[in-house]
Amino acid sequence: MNPLMPLTGKILMDHLMDAVLAPDHLTGQKKLRTALSVLAGVSFVLGGGFILYGFYLWLLHNYSSDIAAMITGLACLVFAGASLLILWLIDWYTHRRLTRMREEVSGIIQGVIESAADELSEPIKENPKTALLASVLVGVLAGSRLR
Repeated sequence: MNPLMPLTGKILMDHLMDAVLAPDHLTGQKKLRTALSVLAGVSFVLGGGFILYGFYLWLLHNYSSDIAAMITGLACLVFAGASLLILWLIDWYTHRRLTRMREEVSGIIQGVIESAADELSEPIKENPKTALLASVLVGVLAGSRLR
């Protein structure tokens, strides 16, 4: 096997993964998504603050102010812990899914490279100068496309 095959496979996989896993640059909706995410985050924080304040006022009618503040703080800590657990689970699932997808694409690319190498090895051995000229032309075309 040619020693340049792993390098070629890595370059192909990086470009394919960028195209598959980062579709925002294709649609141009990244700014809109960011703005809507910020708006949702601010609304969530304000809503949570008012709910927490209402909870504190309700507790003041049933408990003394120090106990009400402690229960409110404990509720905040429980909510923060649950949020962090959910974020960790989402990151874990996403990482696992991306790893599986990367392995699948890597296997497909490796298979294509190996089949191309098998099919092209004999003509290259028979006509090395023509093969060199073809590879130079493909390199120039690929370089102009990838730039």
